[in-house]
Amino acid sequence: MPSVIACHTNSYGHLGGPAAIRSVRSAGLEHVEIPIRNVGFRSRRDDPPLLTTDSTLADLKDLERLLASEGVSVSSFTCQSGNPLDPANVAIMLRKLDLASHFGVQRVVADAGIADDEGQRSMIYSHLRQIGDHAARLGIVICFETHRGLCVNHREMLKTMADLAHPALRLNFDTGNILYYNEQIQGEVALAKACHLVKHLHLKDSQGRLGDWNFPALGRGGAVDFLRVYQIMRDCGFRGPYSIEIEGIGDEPDLPLEDYHARVVESVQYLRSLGYFEG
Repeated sequence: MPSVIACHTNSYGHLGGPAAIRSVRSAGLEHVEIPIRNVGFRSRRDDPPLLTTDSTLADLKDLERLLASEGVSVSSFTCQSGNPLDPANVAIMLRKLDLASHFGVQRVVADAGIADDEGQRSMIYSHLRQIGDHAARLGIVICFETHRGLCVNHREMLKTMADLAHPALRLNFDTGNILYYNEQIQGEVALAKACHLVKHLHLKDSQGRLGDWNFPALGRGGAVDFLRVYQIMRDCGFRGPYSIEIEGIGDEPDLPLEDYHARVVESVQYLRSLGYFEG
């Protein structure tokens, strides 16, 4: 069975979701990962949100129609909702899970949070279990992003997963972020140690420098061994969702659609050459 490979809509920069949905099939993909934004939030590229916490049933149906018209489906949603230490952010996350469930997805990506001490960690765990219980009722697994805090690297990931011990709380491994947030780490080694807990994976390239916002088309960064990533996940029984995420380079200006799309096309072709699209 072929792996599910999607494109995160932020790969289309300021043009965002509408451009991604209308373009990915011509790149050889049928799936997208879409962010559900906090109402009023402005992204790094200020792309128009397809869904927010204020979205209505009519908004959901509008998105359904757009997806159907382009022959594209949603493989997952990004549901960054702020540090779950704050009960208000827990409520936001529950709302986003309800919105995601309308589309029948089985995976969402979210932050595990940041704790300054063991007391805060314990509180976050309590809130995450509450969120996990709600996700489980909806048939969704929450996959924690590789961000600062409780899932910043494989050591923190493994501790957090062991402490939580919740079947609806798992990992999203981001091949670029693991290098962005950590020094002296081998991304593929980290992945191999945590792969049995990875239920969603961001395919993001990097030049491997700490804190360097340089996420080009896949295969151009040089610090991620995408063949080894595929081999590790294949041997772990993973069949997706993989999500291509091309967040661009530093403060580059907004690009025309054809330039964003060319990066996606190049990335798909590169993954195809490595066997990602084989059954």
